[in-house]
Amino acid sequence: MKVVKIIIVILFSIIESNNVCGQMVKFEGLLAAHLYLGSPEYNIIMKDTSFVIKLPSTETVKYSSVSLFHKENGFIAKERTLNERGVQTETRVVKIDMMGNIIDTLYNPNLSNGEYIEDISISPQDNYLLVVTRYKSKDNNAESVLSSPITIRIIELKTDNVVYEKKDFYMSLNINFSSSAWSFDEKKIAYEIISRSVQINDEPISNQNTLSKENGIYILDIEKDIDKLFIEEGYYATWSPNSNKLAFVKDGKINIHDFSNNTTQLLYEKNKIERILEIRWFPNGKYLFVSIPKRITKTLSRPQMLYHEKLFDVNMNKEVAFEMLNLHSVGYTWR
Repeated sequence: MKVVKIIIVILFSIIESNNVCGQMVKFEGLLAAHLYLGSPEYNIIMKDTSFVIKLPSTETVKYSSVSLFHKENGFIAKERTLNERGVQTETRVVKIDMMGNIIDTLYNPNLSNGEYIEDISISPQDNYLLVVTRYKSKDNNAESVLSSPITIRIIELKTDNVVYEKKDFYMSLNINFSSSAWSFDEKKIAYEIISRSVQINDEPISNQNTLSKENGIYILDIEKDIDKLFIEEGYYATWSPNSNKLAFVKDGKINIHDFSNNTTQLLYEKNKIERILEIRWFPNGKYLFVSIPKRITKTLSRPQMLYHEKLFDVNMNKEVAFEMLNLHSVGYTWR
């Protein structure tokens, strides 16, 4: 059975107790979680009701990087068409309604030049689409694909015009754009440079020695066309959905940087046995959700991973009680 992504969309409601000591936070907003299950069906859950939608996925047409729009109901996704050998022959970015119907094409790559869609991200006000592409070489071997440079484009969705483009931006193996790459004012994009290598047929593939940038979080100012290092050795850069704040992790510490006054606050420091798996903002921008896996071995024939979730009030700079999400490292979008 082939494994495909589905989305579970859950509508939450926030209720905060007046009892500060026993504060219990419940969730509001629309949450789309990608779960790796053997079905192309999308389970839509709203309070006590649910219904199922299904994308037109087949043996030769697949969907990935599915994420919610912020202001309107619907999703964006990468659509891939495969031949009988499972090799991708076509790709595009599509718009999907809440019934699972493809209603528009947002970006078509130049297939004649070997252009391949690597990543996509919608801006907080749904005005722009970030499209990250790379180009397949003629030999198309694994090493050339993984080390190929990427091109970033920003498309204004109302006009379909490319308003920003940067070719040969960086090597695809060593760059990462988070699900919250856009700043709230839609003027900046955060990304990470990471030194890493992979193995294909027991042969290491790495371009660490050719890196021209230090590891860390970078911020690309689109208006000023300025790209610079923000936090050396930082990672998990995540913009607030409604303010000029950026959450990130460095040296096991979760920090919040406020660009409005250029200050950084320490929110949480992990202990020796913890590993921060991900950080996400609540849709209201008041809380930061943290997922932490812990490995245990007691009475088990093999190690088993357990996950712990924490919630922090960013303004009060403290941890608060909340209803568990139990997402456990799955990809998701939240609005």
